[in-house]
Amino acid sequence: MPTTDLLLALSAVLFSLGLAGVVIRRNALVMLMCMELMVNAVVLSLVTYAYLHADLAGGVLVFLVFVVAAAEIAIAIPI
Repeated sequence: MPTTDLLLALSAVLFSLGLAGVVIRRNALVMLMCMELMVNAVVLSLVTYAYLHADLAGGVLVFLVFVVAAAEIAIAIPI
């Protein structure tokens, strides 16, 4: 099985775990962690497709997603 297939399968598993955590859990902090897991799964699949098509736009978009996530954490921690 090629590496891209394994990475996409891992991304699907991570997204499914995150979705199950959001649906099952009631704690807001755990739900936010599960949503972050879902975002990371989407980022992994985006990087995989960018690597597959040798496109730099996917990497730039992933960088922007991480910048927004870091800003989110920087704002949420003091609260």
